[in-house]
Amino acid sequence: MATEIPQERASPIPKHLNTRPRLQVEDTPYFLSLTDHINLILTASLLTGPNYQSWKRGIFVSLAAKNKTAFVDGSLPRPPPTDSYLSHWLRCSNMVISWILHSVSPNIAESIMFRTTAAAMWKDLSDCFNQCNGPRVFQLRESAIALKQGNQDVQTYFTRLKFLWDEFAEFHPTATLVEQWKSSMIFTILIKFYSS
Repeated sequence: MATEIPQERASPIPKHLNTRPRLQVEDTPYFLSLTDHINLILTASLLTGPNYQSWKRGIFVSLAAKNKTAFVDGSLPRPPPTDSYLSHWLRCSNMVISWILHSVSPNIAESIMFRTTAAAMWKDLSDCFNQCNGPRVFQLRESAIALKQGNQDVQTYFTRLKFLWDEFAEFHPTATLVEQWKSSMIFTILIKFYSS
């Protein structure tokens, strides 16, 4: 015969935590874990400018894992002064601002330091670095054409080529254009391979 678990023991969350407001639960953007701190660096490399596309992807994944993308995409605007969540919003927004500042080069940090929201910072970075940059697109295409396998194994060579394709796709989000470019690049690489 199965023993019933007393109601106060049925929940994996201790009773004293169940009485806290909903904002303490991990699935809200207002939740901060014990490991979240202002000096946290969310990306492997700092934003320097030319690496914006890969930096943006890395930091966005990190923010999504922490349920904080709403602070950078503007979908969680600042609550009005009378809202009981304002202090929680300010705390989390300032935490995200700090994470962004610690994930960019010192020169870039100086240029965005005085933005009052993470969304304003994110927009400034996007406006500055996320442009359909003709010279960068040309550079990506030339890098892919010039890429040689040399003494690299096939996986390393293909990984580098795929990185170039993916960055190109960030500049040209229409799938057909990216696929056309990939096809022309593969054709160019095959011609190079068979002609040497």
